[in-house]
Amino acid sequence: MKTDSTLGGNVGLTISQSLGIIGSLQHVVKRSGEMISHVTSVEGILEYTNLPKEPSCTSDDPPPTD
Repeated sequence: MKTDSTLGGNVGLTISQSLGIIGSLQHVVKRSGEMISHVTSVEGILEYTNLPKEPSCTSDDPPPTD
């Protein structure tokens, strides 16, 4: 009978450890998704800051006088 209780204990330990690993994996996947989102935001900001500047809006013609 000792082997039955040992087997049951091993099964319980295996299930418990599996649930812990699954929880950790879910956490890693969630954080990875958040990190990808943040990196994408930073890439957009960097592209925006590297856009060419527009020329200044100046004219040689003065506005008409009314």
